[in-house]
Amino acid sequence: MADLAGAKIVLLEARMSSELANLVRRHGGEPYCVPAVREVMRDCADEVTAFIDCLTTGLAHIVIFQTGVGVSTLLNEAEKLGRKDELLKALREVTTVCRGPKPTAVLIRNQIPVWIKVKEPFTTADVIAAMSELGVANETIAVLHYGERNTALAEALSARGARL
Repeated sequence: MADLAGAKIVLLEARMSSELANLVRRHGGEPYCVPAVREVMRDCADEVTAFIDCLTTGLAHIVIFQTGVGVSTLLNEAEKLGRKDELLKALREVTTVCRGPKPTAVLIRNQIPVWIKVKEPFTTADVIAAMSELGVANETIAVLHYGERNTALAEALSARGARL
């Protein structure tokens, strides 16, 4: 990489800002860390409880994971509730769909098989395409969100007869 010659580089990333800043410094730049997004945890014990209950009662047979942080947060919250082992067991018995490598890595670290891996560039359209051969009519599908609801995905699955 060419020397940045003292150029001022704005870093918008929040999660790895110190690592990125060090990289810029190593290449002769001057980093400015200004995270564009701030993650704020909220109490989600009720949602996690409902999700685990949905899986353990056999209501949902397909789970779509969109982010690695979302999967990690789910597992951490289940552990706080004393239900992590129950959740892991239930996830091993359903069809799992992962939008990209990060949720895939978290599931694999926890010995949860990933049945459908979405191909690059990991867009909503790619998730829908990856699930095209999967019969979803009259199936209840759980979609793990981390942030805003994926309306396009929800509409596409509902149009195929799935319940979310």
